[in-house]
Amino acid sequence: MTTDVLGRVRLALVDELRVLAGSDDFVGTLLRSAQLAAEAGRSPQSVDLVDGLNDLVDDGPFPGLLAIEVLGAIDHGAAVESLTALLSAPDPLIRRHAAWRLRRRPVAAEAVPRLLDMLVVGGIDTMHSHRTLRRWAASDPAIAGFTLARLSATGDGRQRARLIDLLGAVDDPRTTELLVNLAVDVDEFSSARIAAIGALADRYGADEAALRRLAAGDDEVGAHATLAVCERARAGAATRRTSGSGLRIAQLTMAAGLDGQLSLGGLGDTGGVASLLVSLGEALACRPEIDHVLTIGRGTVTDAILGSSPSAPIPFGEAPLSFATIAIGDAG
Repeated sequence: MTTDVLGRVRLALVDELRVLAGSDDFVGTLLRSAQLAAEAGRSPQSVDLVDGLNDLVDDGPFPGLLAIEVLGAIDHGAAVESLTALLSAPDPLIRRHAAWRLRRRPVAAEAVPRLLDMLVVGGIDTMHSHRTLRRWAASDPAIAGFTLARLSATGDGRQRARLIDLLGAVDDPRTTELLVNLAVDVDEFSSARIAAIGALADRYGADEAALRRLAAGDDEVGAHATLAVCERARAGAATRRTSGSGLRIAQLTMAAGLDGQLSLGGLGDTGGVASLLVSLGEALACRPEIDHVLTIGRGTVTDAILGSSPSAPIPFGEAPLSFATIAIGDAG
């Protein structure tokens, strides 16, 4: 293709995205933008689109989201540079979408500091940046190093907790001892200690004795340590109980106080759909192709501890049916 033809192709795709952004057919817009992204990803000249897509981002949030969809499909450093720059965009939708699309791209070292900036913010920014950094850390140990460096330079308790959450999700031998030290450090922020304890709950090579010592405390840190000890025991019992050959199903409800006996049925938000989930769990657990059904609700740390005993699963038919509680608080 000549330069003029390439230019017209580039403008045609960007112009179509601009038209789609003004359409009232939201579903059709999403379907067509996905098709255009796939076409751009297959085109050897797709890098020529980057400048036009950068201009489209300036048209507003929705055109920007469509442009990011295509940028994420272009396998070229120029597209990664554009997505990295958008991590600092003032519009939260733009920076979050850019963080999400970077997850499928190769590790970009220049993006890591900006993703860590988003990680410590909280909310949806934290969710998207955490997911991308965690995926990148699976192939690049430098991500853990960047996170450790940011942790050492961060003095805010909630920000430290979010960084520790990421370190807990990274399979790096440098982090286990650090997590133990953070958990037992009485001078550390409680939110950071709780994040470290939560990470240790999934690390069976970590110091069990340290968690048990912490669990003896009667404060919030002690309650989370107790929950971590219970979760370890529960996970071990579940491993012994299931064959691993069938489906394991989890169903989530934001109702609190849900259990197999519906002891709080009809109170608060435990009626309606929450009650139906119990019946659905029983029906699923009776099917021979299903190994385990777990219904997850919300509550306090104490509720979660009471629901984390290895004996909590209740057998129905061939598969165990169990109920677990997510502790919802403001520590993170």
